[in-house]
Amino acid sequence: MNDINLTLSLEEVNSVLNTLGTQPYAQVQPLVAKIQTQGSAQLQALQDGQVEEAPKTSTASSL
Repeated sequence: MNDINLTLSLEEVNSVLNTLGTQPYAQVQPLVAKIQTQGSAQLQALQDGQVEEAPKTSTASSL
């Protein structure tokens, strides 16, 4: 599988999770769990001062 990296604000991630929450659990649970695991680790690292926040971008691009 090819991975891609996305930079989203906490608000945007929560919006994605809320939208996924309206879908059948069995279909979205693995993705929700992956987002929560990676997000939690990044937020904890930010709180611990281990990493800097991603730079803000004002342009949108499509895949």
